Amino acid sequence: ARGRNGPAERELEYFRTFRRIFREGYLHWRGGNWELRLGKQQVVWGKATDIGHFVVQVHGFDFRELYDTGLDDTELTRRTQWMASLQHFWHDSPLGDLDLQLLWIPDYEEDLYGPPDWPQSPFFLVRQTPGFKASRFLKTDKPSAAFKNHDGGLKISTLTEGKWDLQLYFLGFYNRSPFYFIRGIDEAKLAGDRAAGLAPSRYIRIEPKPTRVWMLGGSFEKTYTLGTDNDWIFRGELAYFLNRYVSTVSRTKNPA
Repeated sequence: ARGRNGPAERELEYFRTFRRIFREGYLHWRGGNWELRLGKQQVVWGKATDIGHFVVQVHGFDFRELYDTGLDDTELTRRTQWMASLQHFWHDSPLGDLDLQLLWIPDYEEDLYGPPDWPQSPFFLVRQTPGFKASRFLKTDKPSAAFKNHDGGLKISTLTEGKWDLQLYFLGFYNRSPFYFIRGIDEAKLAGDRAAGLAPSRYIRIEPKPTRVWMLGGSFEKTYTLGTDNDWIFRGELAYFLNRYVSTVSRTKNPA
């Protein structure tokens, strides 16, 4: 593919880049009740299926194939990350078998979307919104590699005597997709339009910026055996997010 989106279109090829080819590679050590994994890997928490695993927010996704495999092939569309995973097991505790897992993630793998003119791109969607067609997108300020910006998590799970599989989670992470903050109007562009005798447009300055989010979540699973061959599984999952931004619509004529 050539043209203005040539490099971006080539990037859409499913296994084009090294990061897509190199999915996982880690050092696995086990000693006694301890287990350590160091390297590029993916972690799946929660009991929900498909793109859910709602309590797992540490991985970005590759949405460039959103309409083909993005919703039913998350093992491949989930972006693996460099991390350390440390687990410790307690057998026959008063609460059942306990499993404690700690995550340290110095890597930031954001969500991937299509080129700006493609429907898979959030830039395309924003520009279709009335009043935002003349938007000016500032450079995304991604988290630096400083230790304070690293992600981390804790999972505690137990299997009780009554066959209840319970899990509790705590995560501190940066959103894998940036939030679009409106930073005002580009006055220089407005002045240039007026000087050229053109009808002024609202050049809204938008800054895509990942934000730090804290999450407390949990999940449960209960197995019921009916007869000798039929098992019914009841699953649930919940999560509470602190400091997560949501989009609002301005009721004024000037969205800035």
